[in-house]
Amino acid sequence: PWTCPSNSLRLAFSKVDRETHKESSKADETIDKADHDDLDYKLQEYTSQTEQRQEIVKLWFSGKLYDDSLSSMILRTSMTQVELTHHHLDFNVSSICNIFREMKQSYRKGNNDSWKQKLFTKMPTDMQYTRNSHESIFPEPHYRNLMIPNLGSHSGFLLESFFKNAFISLKSSKMLSTLRGGETVQLDDYDLHHAHLVCHLPSDQIAICFHLAEYPQYHPRYFPYHLGKCQELSTLIPNPSMIDTRNVIWAEQYPHVVFVLDVLRHPWNGFVFPHTPGTIMESEFGNVLCDVFYDAALDNQGGSSVIVYPHV
Repeated sequence: PWTCPSNSLRLAFSKVDRETHKESSKADETIDKADHDDLDYKLQEYTSQTEQRQEIVKLWFSGKLYDDSLSSMILRTSMTQVELTHHHLDFNVSSICNIFREMKQSYRKGNNDSWKQKLFTKMPTDMQYTRNSHESIFPEPHYRNLMIPNLGSHSGFLLESFFKNAFISLKSSKMLSTLRGGETVQLDDYDLHHAHLVCHLPSDQIAICFHLAEYPQYHPRYFPYHLGKCQELSTLIPNPSMIDTRNVIWAEQYPHVVFVLDVLRHPWNGFVFPHTPGTIMESEFGNVLCDVFYDAALDNQGGSSVIVYPHV
């Protein structure tokens, strides 16, 4: 069955592209087996540390990030705070948090149709999401499940403004560019075009996980991964800093900022999914309610530039 595209791609990541670069020689089979054995070991180690990672996430969501405890201090030094600039005058933090509060309540009650019907509407059939990779990301029949914010409702309008603001803020952030080795975030197929909205049930918090540098060019040292069709025409040239800072998190209790996680530092180095390039999976932060995609070109079609794929 089809799963979240980011998850399915991550599970397929390998330094050997087994579909397009198979070799029949005995030497290559030995290397392939070594890759499998190494992956199995790392997956076991990753699974055994699940509880430790959950405790770190609980601390982060607890609102105690800025207290004087050693664990909080370690957590603060492992990420960089980046301010969100408000490009949209209608953006209102308290109203957005109220919308997320209603989403959480409906989700806890198992009434997901409630928030979907209030905030979103089916994407019109004449509205085309024409990204270079849309066929592989949204194969039929899942393409028909895409939704857009209901711009006829105040909540839907605010939600679209919020997501637009977040994506544009990351693109225009000089701090984030510096952290990425001087590379400005691009809102395109290959860098930033999606995020994941999650609900962390233990703390009753909403978070949004942005994954940058989604499809960099293949590089033998900095990005030795073959990602197939979605990567073929990539214009994104990778560097170490770009990959190490590709996980950016917005959290409900810190609504004016995002946090750039440094996967080279403890504790986030223990969150990286085995054999993936610096990727922290969104499910580490809670249950995924929906994926959010941004494409400014859709504004020209008279609709929303924000597209949502519900998971519940």
